[in-house]
Amino acid sequence: MVRTETRVLGEKQLHEGWKSDFSGTDGTVDMEFDYCVNQYKPHSRDLKYACDLKTRDGTEVTHSLLIALIVSKEYAPEGKAHLATQTGTGRILRMHFAVVMTEFPGLGVSWDNEAPPVYQDVPPSPPGYPCDEGRGPPVEYEDLEALDARRASVEAPEARQRPPSGAPSEEQRRQPSPPPSPRTA
Repeated sequence: MVRTETRVLGEKQLHEGWKSDFSGTDGTVDMEFDYCVNQYKPHSRDLKYACDLKTRDGTEVTHSLLIALIVSKEYAPEGKAHLATQTGTGRILRMHFAVVMTEFPGLGVSWDNEAPPVYQDVPPSPPGYPCDEGRGPPVEYEDLEALDARRASVEAPEARQRPPSGAPSEEQRRQPSPPPSPRTA
């Protein structure tokens, strides 16, 4: 059984604050606004809303900003927008924007302790690590056994044994190539 609940955290109606330009045949309306939710429980510093989350049992909390614009159609003589006459027709335009809500981080650790090191505090070389007694000395490169890489393939074994004409065989690929000949000037 799926249960959905919608709560309104805040709302506001704006009747002014936009810029309009009807100088051409297509008019434009521009508006900018800031929004925030700073609602706390009474006598507490705990937030009134739940943070965004999704749990294994299917519980999910999400937030969205809903903007509803009511646009009414008007007629006005060109260049005389103040003489507009309403036609009585209009539209409601709704837009949803996902918003992630989290808890306010608080003061936490001071920035002095969280700041990355400055160049004067960084030593010129990496730190030394003491050698463990049980590990013994590091392995020398000469003592390491050679590893031959093989290409993983999904081809049949017969196809891997016979290279296509002109291609080097597996033995030829394993052999080191001769050094380049010196150039003479």
